Amino acid sequence: MAIESDQDKRNAAWKFCIGKTLSKGEAKGLGLVSESLSEDEIVRYVFPSLIQILNRNGIAMLFLLIDEVEKIATKSESKTFAFLENLRSLIDNNLNGFCMMFSCQTEALEILASTSPALSDRMSEIVDLDPLDLPSAILLIEDYLRTARIERYRGSSLSPFDEPAVDVIDHSSKGSIRYILQNCNTILEHAALRPEIKKTIPAEFVQKILGS
Repeated sequence: MAIESDQDKRNAAWKFCIGKTLSKGEAKGLGLVSESLSEDEIVRYVFPSLIQILNRNGIAMLFLLIDEVEKIATKSESKTFAFLENLRSLIDNNLNGFCMMFSCQTEALEILASTSPALSDRMSEIVDLDPLDLPSAILLIEDYLRTARIERYRGSSLSPFDEPAVDVIDHSSKGSIRYILQNCNTILEHAALRPEIKKTIPAEFVQKILGS
């Protein structure tokens, strides 16, 4: 993958390494006898080899971030257990030069931990992020608005919102950074189409848009 100049071959090699099935032509072009790898082969052989290649090229640590792990908790118990056991095996087979980080909702973490105690035992540190309160939500929105201000702007750093409007946004978003920003964007899009909103977006308008 590192030295191959043919983009098609590089793409095929990457597909093979992550467990996707190749066409017979792709497999033949790479000199492979199989069109796909099993999850066990990836965990035991392919991923450790990739880490070694990176280590030998000056990359001392590989960080793998798995986002929205709570989605696996919605699967059947057998599928959830198999997925988590593969993650546990991935950790056990790569104890050096590798760090795995999970991102999920607190409730989902409890489900995953009870489903696979062995994986839970390998989580060395857990960081629990509390929902944003109103002052923190205000700072977040001000920071994002600041990036879009013109240099000569001298008005309120929170405009076109005010504290009551942000309070509604924060409550509706349950303190989630992602949803606060998404809801702000939605509100701005609607407000831009309403000529009666001249300067400040009122909390009542926010409630109407977000259904709070």
